[in-house]
Amino acid sequence: MSDLRRPGSDGELDRAELGEGGVTAIDKLIAGQDAALFEVFERNQQSQWIASIVIALTLVASLFLIAPMSWVYLRHNAGLPQAL
Repeated sequence: MSDLRRPGSDGELDRAELGEGGVTAIDKLIAGQDAALFEVFERNQQSQWIASIVIALTLVASLFLIAPMSWVYLRHNAGLPQAL
């Protein structure tokens, strides 16, 4: 963008200085950046979905381990006398 500035200008560019081709180029650049941003957002959303599934499966797997082990522990302790 620095090559489009006129010497002695205050650094601000308006549409008249850019011309129709420059405005079109900037619009295409912004549209491309928006598309890339939406793609990153979509990937992030997909990764969060996969992470939630992994966490849910981890919880289910831990229940399958904890419930039988606690049942075995309680059955084992039921036959032993209580310690004073």
